[in-house]
Amino acid sequence: RFDRPVVGWHHGVRCAPRAFDNDALDTDALDYHALDYHALDNHPTKRTTHVKPSPRRVLFAGGGTAGHVFPALAVARALVTLEPDIEPVFVGTRDRLEDRLVPAAGFRLHHVEAIPLPRRLSPELLKVRGGVMRAVTAFEQIIAYEQILGAATFGGYVSFPASWAA
Repeated sequence: RFDRPVVGWHHGVRCAPRAFDNDALDTDALDYHALDYHALDNHPTKRTTHVKPSPRRVLFAGGGTAGHVFPALAVARALVTLEPDIEPVFVGTRDRLEDRLVPAAGFRLHHVEAIPLPRRLSPELLKVRGGVMRAVTAFEQIIAYEQILGAATFGGYVSFPASWAA
């Protein structure tokens, strides 16, 4: 038995069940998505009829060459066509092909520093671990800031830290 209604969050709005019966409510079986809600906004006559959901964001990482960028753009366009509420968010490096093509295609682009892997044994190999860790940290911050739900990588030096962070 409860003295006041159970309050929760539904699509970002503080809500309570509209038809509340203290004696009949089983809180263990309470499913907020199955109940009829009204907003707790101190306006008893005002009801929430539609709450616009935030876009679902998907991270796309891939770059350096057209073989990585064009497939990523094609998949992003197809995804938006199939699911219009999905918002592709691209991550790439500055001064590479993705820096021009992604904004021209109408998508947002975040920049990270990608460390290329040296092809021979050299002192440059010592910089790789730190560079990858910085890139992973940058990706983790982008994922948190953008509230990314999924990630797709398409190759290039930027893909490994993106996959690791996701």
